[in-house]
Amino acid sequence: MNKWIRILVLSALFAALLAVPSLAAHIAPHGEITVQVEPEVSQITGFNGDGYPIVSSRRASTSVRIRDQETFVLGGLVSEFETMTTGKVPLLGDIPLIGKLFRSERNERSETEVIIMVTPRLIEGDV
Repeated sequence: MNKWIRILVLSALFAALLAVPSLAAHIAPHGEITVQVEPEVSQITGFNGDGYPIVSSRRASTSVRIRDQETFVLGGLVSEFETMTTGKVPLLGDIPLIGKLFRSERNERSETEVIIMVTPRLIEGDV
């Protein structure tokens, strides 16, 4: 009888891309499972002069030993963004001295954290 592992990865992301390029699991003789996870989260932070996206990436790497059907949580992929937006009335916003009356500036600060929940399950059966 062979043992297989089915791994369920749960994550909720908004305006970001989660990739798990490396996810490996090994079964110990006494039934414990060692899971190695290396997630990567990428987010577009802006565009360069040619119109290509500027991408910010965060990576983590961990190895965890747990029992069948136990869940572990991987967190700590935190990012903080600060953006400054300027709006203006066309032409009037460009006039020296009085142009400030026709412009507005806004600073926005945001912080995000990605939390990943992984649940390995042993499945017994033949190949």
